[in-house]
Amino acid sequence: MRLLAGRWTMIFCLGLLLFSCSQGLKRHKQHFFAMDTMVEVVLYAPSTKAANHAMDALAQEAKRIEQLFGAHVAGSAVWQINHRTNKQWIQTLPEVVALVQQALDIGSETKGIFDCTIGPVKWLWGFGADLTPARPADPLINQALTHVNFRNVSVRKDTLFFADTAIRIDLGGIAKGYALKKMAEIAKAQGISSFMINAGGDIVCGDPKPGNEEWVIGIRHPRNQDSVIATVRLSNTSIVTSGDYERFFLDGKTRYHHIFDIATGYPAQGTISATVICKDPIRADAFSTAIFIRNELAGLVEAAMTVDDTLGVRVFGDFSRYKQ
Repeated sequence: MRLLAGRWTMIFCLGLLLFSCSQGLKRHKQHFFAMDTMVEVVLYAPSTKAANHAMDALAQEAKRIEQLFGAHVAGSAVWQINHRTNKQWIQTLPEVVALVQQALDIGSETKGIFDCTIGPVKWLWGFGADLTPARPADPLINQALTHVNFRNVSVRKDTLFFADTAIRIDLGGIAKGYALKKMAEIAKAQGISSFMINAGGDIVCGDPKPGNEEWVIGIRHPRNQDSVIATVRLSNTSIVTSGDYERFFLDGKTRYHHIFDIATGYPAQGTISATVICKDPIRADAFSTAIFIRNELAGLVEAAMTVDDTLGVRVFGDFSRYKQ
């Protein structure tokens, strides 16, 4: 009986210790520009020194990812792939090969709706660094589309092989999710478990805040940037929204945005905002893009969740009813 009492005393003391540790965590917030967007980081750390150290590591990682995967960053791995001298194959870094393979796999899962070779079409429309958005002529669009097909890319160890020598890749629909995943890993490695990283609306959350309070995420109204249409409480997951309001231009009353339908070579129509919640921010990023392009894929993803819980992807919302 005395042994039992001692055990409960130990558990009680451990509880007090954990409570006091969580109470000692302070909120820290910082912004920095990377990956062509403003990144916001909120985290809870035991000291300003620990917070600053983690913030610096996160900013460095975001910029490293940008230098690795930025299609328009001269000298980046993706830039080198697209400027290869041997048009059929190129050796590249294992990290790049792995992400390209994941992009190809998701291309297969979405029946080609998500296609990492869409770059030439997107760039033709002027979406990219130092480009001027404008509607191109249909013959140019049709010509660019002849070289859009992820099935013409294959991975062979550290080498990418291109069955079509004119293929160019753009990992913009998946790289930010990858950056969020790597940044979350770095935060945890720095001893920070409670955090929220927001890269232009693509968000990953760690543990709940002190007091076991989950992170409250507002989903922006796609036509009113000062209001939200829904809020969710999350922890240890990611939430990504793809919409037509971040990068677009108007031609008269027609809105042309940066998410393209490979069936037409034009910006996807019918949905203006699609949000996906998923443990893996890479999949959340890619699937939010795919579902935005083809809303019927939402059913595919939900069905896949029913069959395989490890997929971890679900559609939070399709806000096409807000279209104006």
